[in-house]
Amino acid sequence: MTTAPTRIADTPVDPIFVNRWSPRSFTDASITLAELTGILEAARWAPSASNVQPWRFVYSLRNDAAWADLAATLAPGNQTWAPKAAALIAVTSHKLMVPPGGSELVNNGAHAFDAGAAWAFLALQASQSGWATHAMGGFNAEAAATVIKLPADYAIHCIVAIGRQGDAEALPDALKSREQPSQRRPIADSMIPGAFQEHRERLRQQVQTTTRQPGSKRPAWVIRATIAVENVFSSTQITLSLVARAMNSTMASPATSSRAQPTSPNSARLSGMAATIAAAPVDPI
Repeated sequence: MTTAPTRIADTPVDPIFVNRWSPRSFTDASITLAELTGILEAARWAPSASNVQPWRFVYSLRNDAAWADLAATLAPGNQTWAPKAAALIAVTSHKLMVPPGGSELVNNGAHAFDAGAAWAFLALQASQSGWATHAMGGFNAEAAATVIKLPADYAIHCIVAIGRQGDAEALPDALKSREQPSQRRPIADSMIPGAFQEHRERLRQQVQTTTRQPGSKRPAWVIRATIAVENVFSSTQITLSLVARAMNSTMASPATSSRAQPTSPNSARLSGMAATIAAAPVDPI
């Protein structure tokens, strides 16, 4: 079982949840097909709307014929460590379904949601079995779809690296300091009683408090844009962490830092940030 001793839950939970994390360093240990099948068996038992089970896992073991081609679709940063894993898995899902009692294919609005649940079960079982997993959103989806010959009615969500956890010193210098379990925001920040309105008001108060602190570099337009983006995307699966990521990226750009404060959070700047959020690759830790 993998462990993450620096993680402490706000409320007692089974250690399986806090011990799972996403390292990047892997040893040269290989994984057998039987071992991989055992991990994917857990994913098989994930909850699924109407029991459609839309998930499909396209895998390649290290040194398989398809290994190099799939690894080549990863973002350059991920290519510095992920090809050392024992297996790569493209997590995909069928976008169509035959509803209960039906006879024709219709759109399955839950296909991505269900695939995410299956990935979580996969990751937890791998951790319990002593294997580390790291799901990557940083990859060329079009190229990966070509490599795995993805049908048009399927979607590809991420590529997962699986292997035995290695030493952080084996990573490139830029990644060594990041090789540790990440923390999570307090559970209270994710619990919304009744409706989003009170949550948004709490967000305003938190961000305004931050900007009043001495040395704060977050201008007022960031507050307004943060709230506006949350309003726009509150009905989607985009989280505030992605919003903050896009905001920080925008603020760090010399081209934007020297500009005057925008007069409206719904300006072209906000549209650009929304596009950044939609395209941003996410590697969960």
